[in-house]
Parts: sequence; C-alpha cells; structure tokens
Amino acid sequence: ISIDAPIGFMMVTGIGLGYHIEKISRELDVKYLCIFESQVDSLYASLHTIDWVPILEKYSTKERQIYMYLDFEPAIAMRDLGNVRHTVGYHNFITSFIYPHLSDPQTQAFLDLYSGTYGEQGQMLGFFDDEQIGFAHTFHNINAGYAFFSHGAATESLPPVLLVGNGPSLDSHVNFIRQHQADSIIISCGTALSSLAKVGIKPDFHVEMERCSIQPYYTEAGTSDEYRRGIPLLTLNPASPNMTALFDEVCLAVKPNDAGSILIDDTFKNHGLSRLESCNPTVTNAGLSFVLSMGFTEVLLIGVDLGQKTAASHHSSLSVYHDLEKRSKGKIRPGGAELEQSLIPGNFGGEVYANWILRRSRSDMEHLLSLPNPVGREHAVYNLNDGALINGAIPTRYSDLNAFRPLADKPAIISAIKNRNFKSLESATLSAKVFDDQYLQSFRALRKSLMLPKKINGVDELRDTLNRIYGALNEASSHSPLSSRLLQGTIATGLGIIAWNLFYMGDKHFFKKHYETNRRFYMQLIKGAFDKMATDPLSPDNSVPPHVEEFTQSP
Repeated sequence: ISIDAPIGFMMVTGIGLGYHIEKISRELDVKYLCIFESQVDSLYASLHTIDWVPILEKYSTKERQIYMYLDFEPAIAMRDLGNVRHTVGYHNFITSFIYPHLSDPQTQAFLDLYSGTYGEQGQMLGFFDDEQIGFAHTFHNINAGYAFFSHGAATESLPPVLLVGNGPSLDSHVNFIRQHQADSIIISCGTALSSLAKVGIKPDFHVEMERCSIQPYYTEAGTSDEYRRGIPLLTLNPASPNMTALFDEVCLAVKPNDAGSILIDDTFKNHGLSRLESCNPTVTNAGLSFVLSMGFTEVLLIGVDLGQKTAASHHSSLSVYHDLEKRSKGKIRPGGAELEQSLIPGNFGGEVYANWILRRSRSDMEHLLSLPNPVGREHAVYNLNDGALINGAIPTRYSDLNAFRPLADKPAIISAIKNRNFKSLESATLSAKVFDDQYLQSFRALRKSLMLPKKINGVDELRDTLNRIYGALNEASSHSPLSSRLLQGTIATGLGIIAWNLFYMGDKHFFKKHYETNRRFYMQLIKGAFDKMATDPLSPDNSVPPHVEEFTQSP
C-alpha cells in the first residue's frame, strides 16, 4: 500500500488477525481510523498476533483517533458515525477510504449502508442562512408569546390518532378518515391540510416544521381563514412568523441542534422543556415525534408514504402542489421532485421509489421508533400506506384494524391534551440591543480564527490549517454556542469542498492556483455571514421564489 497524501478517514471492515491494521498504522498517514468488526472474537485473536500498543499510542493524540464498532447493528453504527463526522470535521470525513477485509452478512450490510449514504453525509450539515433565519424566527416567536410544547402523557388512555401526511396513499384513505373523524384524533402534516380541506375534513391539530417563507403561501393557497380557525398549530421554534400568523393557537416545540433553541434556553432558564427528537427532515417526522411525546399509544400513519410506486406520483392527487403546478404551467413544483430516486422495500412487499430526503426521513422515523417511548408509554404504530416499509411500524390494511370505540366527549379530550402539553412560560420581550450585547460581540470575535491564509505551501500545511479552523469553531461551542451553531454547517461544507478539491492534487503549480480559487470562495462565505449578522441579523425570511406569489393567490 502506498499513498503520498495524508488520509483523513479510513474505514476498515474486519480485524481478522490484525496484520493489515498494523501495516496501515505503520505505513499510511491516516488521521482517523475506524474499524467495524462483527465478530468480537477477532479482536481477541488479534491480541495474540500483533502488538496493539503502538497502534493505540499513535491514535491517542489530538491529531489522530481510532474508533471501533464491535458487533454493532449497522444502522446504529452509521448513526454514531454522524457524531464522528461532526467531531473530526467534514473535511477529514470527505477524504474517506475503505479497506474491506471481511464480508460476512452483517459487515456487508454495514458496507452497503456506508457506501450508499456516503454521498448524503454533506446534505444534512446545515448552513448559515438556515440557522440565521431560524434564530430570527425564534426571536419573533418568543416575543409573540406563544405556548411551548411540553412532553407528557395522560393517566387515562387516549383514542387512536390518525397522523395524516400528503403522500399518494392519502387518496385511498379519505373515506376511512371521514368515517373515524368522531372517534379518533386527526393530526394533519404540512400540505395534507389543504388536501383534507378539499374533502371537507377538519383535523384536530396541524403540524408544520419548515422555517422557509414558501410554506405559508402553500397553506394560504389551499385553505381559507375560516377553515383554519380553531385548528391548533403544532410547530417548531424556527417556524416562519408568516406561518404562525395563519393560526389562532400556536404551540412551539424546541428543535434540537438549532440556533433558536439556544435563545430559548437563555431566555427561559430552567424551562423544563425537552427537545422534540427526530423531528426532521420531513414534516411527518415531526408529526410522529409530537404524537409519541403526547402519549398516544395507537398511531395510524396515513399518507406517510416515504416512497411511491412510480417516480412521478410524489403526492396525493388532492395536493395543492398539483393545483399550483397546473396553474403555473409547471413553473411551481414541489421540493425534491427533481432529485434522483432509488428503490427501497415497500410496505406490502415489492419496492418503491424514494429520493435521499425520503430515505433519510424513513431512517430517522425508524430510529425514533427503536427508542424507548419519550413519555414511558407502550405504543403501537400502524403503517397503512402503499409506500415504504418502515421498520418499527406494523404494515396493516385499514380493513384489518379493530373497531374504534365511540368517544363520549371528544372536545374535552382535545382540551385536556392542550392543557397538558401546551405550556405557557413567563412573558419575555427581547430587544435588538440585548441580542447585540449577549451574542454579537462574541460572534464578531470569532472571525479572525476562521480566516484562511493567503498562501499555503502544501497539503500537510493545508490540512493543519483546516483542522485549526474547525477546532476553533468547535472550541467556540463551549463559550459562544450560538456563534458555533450559526457557522458550523457553512464552515464544515466550505472546508470539505477545499479538502475534496486540493488534498490529492500532486502538481504544485495547480495546487497553488486552485488554492487561491478555493480560498476566494471560502472567504466570500465568511464575509456574507458576518455582513448579515452586522447589518440585519434579526429579520425574518420574507423571500419568495419566482412565480410563487403570483400563482398562490386565489384564482
């Protein structure tokens, strides 16, 4: 094995007798070594064949680390690798090599998962604009005095809950929803609200999770003020103020790993609120997390397809997306419609198409269902859809469900849910001056440590520089968590692009030329972020994509 440039991250599957690991450690410049071994006995055997001491000593420094996954379920190991990526930096993770030593079923399943999702690792890093918008929205939502979502379950049993998404399977379940409107709780998610409005069904709660400004336009295009009246909105703290203004009752859940959640923690000391875990990337993820955190024990997923039979059938035929696509003559299309799709297992057999967002949504939903119930309740989740198989949810035809029991007083049940889960905190009025004093000074102080020098002499110096910048950002998380959160995704992505472009460029002339180009791109990112925070840090997102305002008005 021979390679000149340092290797940021190397994945080794299988320890065997360990000779290859010894050789890798001795002859290659690997910064972060990761070993997946399905058989713990292999590690024991290798203790008798190689000397692990120099290997562990080499990978016990600040610059080098070793990670071992011994007899881990592939999905659990992959989820933890997300934390590893955050620790070592995307710029190290992106220059990843694989040394496959063993190929038993468990190891092959991990390799398939690792290779299949490698390209998606950069998709969920976040970016400055998202965090700034979410923080600004949280600022305005706190000042609006909305209630916050508090985890908690009733002592009495709750009725079944119909969690309604806007997938293609909604079409075949409209009569079922209507039939059980009086003896269940109906919670709509995202644009499913407008689909239900078309067929005269009014949900008991509605869930939104996006911070972007386009979602309120879709909601207004598909529903009337009168229809929305009396529907409580369950949403996340970064929700657009234009969205929360559409509903007469709003409850904000605290989103994990979010800049706005830092503001909530600092504003309401000892608030006692838990984060709403696994609440993205799609609104149905947030919906499922909400219902489990409210103590529902019987959950029916309807229109939560997370995959479709044909690549074109992305939403219910009732969806406002189809109306707007037709009205705009194709100028407005739903997000994700153009993404590459692959086949995944179907709920009732066969396979369905899903893009990376839906695959990630399914994975995160499965992770949530694998965890203990957030409020200590035993729950059963039924997947009624002709979409993707969701491990942890029971594939069920609605005709095979047990009969629902009549509810003596449904309004009283809804009122009790709100009394238990909607928590009013003390009134708070935040000002721009307080924001500047508390957050912006430390943000501005971080800028110097994020700069790239004008000249870099080679790959080793570049890697040290990228590690220094990423280290400064991680260090800031302890004394200036908002600054770190605002910049984390953009810096990680920028450094990752530089690493990808330059780490294996052997020609010194081209290295110098391309470094200058990459540095210019990176410095523009930094300037844009710091200029925004200097001039307009608290403005909500009121941007409107082309054609949306024109075609979302009532015809």
